[in-house]
Amino acid sequence: MTSFGSNALWRAINKNGDKAISAFFEGLQQRRLIISRCQSCNTSYSPPRTFCPECLSKKIDLEGHTGRGRVYSFTTMTQPSSHGNLITVAMVELDGVEGRLFSRVEVPYEGMIIGMAVEVDYFELNGIILHCFRPVAVES
Repeated sequence: MTSFGSNALWRAINKNGDKAISAFFEGLQQRRLIISRCQSCNTSYSPPRTFCPECLSKKIDLEGHTGRGRVYSFTTMTQPSSHGNLITVAMVELDGVEGRLFSRVEVPYEGMIIGMAVEVDYFELNGIILHCFRPVAVES
């Protein structure tokens, strides 16, 4: 267990005993986005899993991902954040990975577009580093 062992959120993450989900949150503490890859059929999944939903193999590798993907859908939180701003959240499809991650996106709702290229970023909440996404910078 990490140094976050006294935090109630961290204890809840580890309590369920899912090593893939625990590895996902451990990776976030190192600012790494963890996915699972099946050794049998080479399919990658996020959030990570301990078995492959495609071929049901339990031969799974947990590995880092670039954190780049595209917005699949989005909405805004109806309750303001502690800063008085609405929070935009999205389902993000990571490049080359099956499944989607639900996360905060650092874009106002009015600026969101389905298919927008995004990349992972990180923020701290109650002593735990979590992931969010921001638009990929357009190079000129």
